Amino acid sequence: MSLSDALRLRASHWSRLGRGIVFLGLLFLAGCNFQPLYGERAGGGSVRDDLAAIAVEVQDTRLGQEIYNGLVFAFTGGGAPAPPRYTLDLTISRTLVDVGILQISGTPQTRTLKVTVSFRLIDQASGEEVFAGRTFADASFDRSNQRFANVRAERDAENRAAAVISSDIRTRVAAFLATGG
Repeated sequence: MSLSDALRLRASHWSRLGRGIVFLGLLFLAGCNFQPLYGERAGGGSVRDDLAAIAVEVQDTRLGQEIYNGLVFAFTGGGAPAPPRYTLDLTISRTLVDVGILQISGTPQTRTLKVTVSFRLIDQASGEEVFAGRTFADASFDRSNQRFANVRAERDAENRAAAVISSDIRTRVAAFLATGG
């Protein structure tokens, strides 16, 4: 037996062993309840349809409107919303914290915007709360001597925080609806 024949035999052995491990892994996964989050359900419908049927409460602040816009787009994908079956109620709190302060002037150099949102998913048919949660996001920004630059930096921090919060709420609500909520 040559060296190449021995290597081929060894490679064949590892190949069979690898296929066996993959087969056992697939057999193990066949017993679990794994299903894609956005796939069709066995009884029809999908999480995507359920998300499109969520009406988000309109907000009256700029930050609230950014979160609202992010959620509406996340739930509908930019398409038309379905007739609402759920209402998403949001309670938003916003805090600015001075992080870095200049010793000479005592003015803040760096600030952190802390946004916390409590949300409730309410079934419109029964009026009952079916899911609730709380999420947060922090976004830092630097301050300068220019007023417009400070306003713009704070607004950009709000946009970043709103995007994080919208994404988190969407993911959590989708996971809830996927489990039969």
